[in-house]
Amino acid sequence: MRHLQGAFGYTMIIIKYMSIFGLLTLSLGVAAQGLDNAQQAISAEQYQSAKAILKAKIRLQPKAGENYYHLGKVYILTGHPDSAKTVFTQGIRFDAKQPLNYVGIGKLNLQTENTLAAKVNFDKAVSLSGRRKYEAQLTIGNAYLQATKPDFSAALPFLQQADALDKSDKDARIFLALGDYHGLQGQTAKALEQYRKAAQIDSTLMQVGLHVAEMHLKAGQYVEAEAALQDLLKKDANYAPAYRLHSEMYQQQYLSGNKQTDIASGAIASYRRYLELTGADPALKLNFAQLLYTLGDFSTIETELASLTTVDPASTNGLMITRLRGYAAYENGNYPAALQHMNSLLERTADKTKITADDYTYLSLIQQKLKLTDVALESSTKAIKLDSSKTSAIEAIGKDYYNARNWAQAISTYELLRSLGGKPADIGEVGMYHGTALFFRYVEAFNKQENPPGNWLLQANASFNQVLQAVPSRFEAYLWSGRALSLLEDRLFPKGAMVKPYQAYIEGVERSGQAQSAATKRNLVEAGNAIATFAVSKGDRDMARTYWGKVLQLEPQDVTAVSGMKALNGGSRSSRNR
Repeated sequence: MRHLQGAFGYTMIIIKYMSIFGLLTLSLGVAAQGLDNAQQAISAEQYQSAKAILKAKIRLQPKAGENYYHLGKVYILTGHPDSAKTVFTQGIRFDAKQPLNYVGIGKLNLQTENTLAAKVNFDKAVSLSGRRKYEAQLTIGNAYLQATKPDFSAALPFLQQADALDKSDKDARIFLALGDYHGLQGQTAKALEQYRKAAQIDSTLMQVGLHVAEMHLKAGQYVEAEAALQDLLKKDANYAPAYRLHSEMYQQQYLSGNKQTDIASGAIASYRRYLELTGADPALKLNFAQLLYTLGDFSTIETELASLTTVDPASTNGLMITRLRGYAAYENGNYPAALQHMNSLLERTADKTKITADDYTYLSLIQQKLKLTDVALESSTKAIKLDSSKTSAIEAIGKDYYNARNWAQAISTYELLRSLGGKPADIGEVGMYHGTALFFRYVEAFNKQENPPGNWLLQANASFNQVLQAVPSRFEAYLWSGRALSLLEDRLFPKGAMVKPYQAYIEGVERSGQAQSAATKRNLVEAGNAIATFAVSKGDRDMARTYWGKVLQLEPQDVTAVSGMKALNGGSRSSRNR
């Protein structure tokens, strides 16, 4: 219901070569006409038109403070808070007794969650209002409802004050706001009661039907939302906000899992119609680009955003355009252009707290594609510092290092990922990469006669154990644990630390009942031979015979098992002969 705007404005008629009396008479009539036109343009979300009307009205009546308020409101709606603040401040300077500009600044305070400053400005607005006037109270109540974090307890007293001052109940906007108060809290029945009152007072107030549809959409009641939208379009087939909300409904269905082609195309078609009816304000085209990003239509994003050449690159909207162009270029495989856009975003963003974890994640992914792995690691680390769930980039970096056999870098990357925790499946995946990287690092160093520390193998084993704690069914971790512990064995005085994990691997695979691939069979042979060989060294002939028997069932020609069984059987006959 952020699009609710119970506001008024002005337009301008340029009149030449008229008498002073005629000019005065016509100007008074134009003031009312302009107010209606601006209000209708804002309600229809035709922000470019509303902006033009109000700017013209300010030129005609530069000391009328209300004009500034409505223009500032348009700037808020189109994502230009700095411009809005400038206009509100001008309005106060030219008309210090007009309360609405203080309300406007209070709205901006709520956007930045500065509730104390908002209250100061709202109190000032109320103090400037006449005893029987309630425009400020109604606007303040709506401001609390439309805040980033709606404050219902703060909104209600102002709405009640406005209702009390409207003794004859002639202002439908008050009941519209009371409906929003209940609707935003999920109180559908109470909301509908207030909306019905608003519609009875003013059947032409299109926002009533729009807010009913928004309430149903928020509750996921698509049938009811669709019915409310169709009622609106029966009244006015060109009512633009209905098409915007229709697009949002399709988008919500898409995000909830209904990713059918007609859902995505419906969202796009509805928003295109909305743009046709509203005059394609740059802020609305930017919203369209964000919709396309959500729907995965990355090629169209680049086309749409390339046309927004008049937007200040350093403004909030300008930075969002650069961001989306970078994201889309990456998704389209245009990595050099993507890097250029993301670097521009970083350079132009004066407040670095505005750089998001997604920005650094995309930057890292782009740098990886361009083989800039080390700087990619720096970018992904920044992403994780902002949001520990943004691990996709650093996971990809870890795999790059791993596949390049850069074990030291792979290990440090996966150690960072291990410190973040996460879902059991993620812990298992990271632990396997970390452990095997340690294992291979040891083996390569050993083969080069570099005398690697045995601690690498102990760390690898610890990783495999962590995997098994998180995902007990990941039997391969037992296999790798056995391999690591085998390398730590004293060849002259073996202790058999690898026996238990190898046994657990064999038992786990057998219990699973799954068809065994060629690789699994090779692993089972490896584990069985290792156990049997150790058993022989300790004189446990029965254990050796058991595990070599398992090996021969899988691979009858296995040299180690065949020779081992021959030795066991020969040894048994020799004992009997003696």
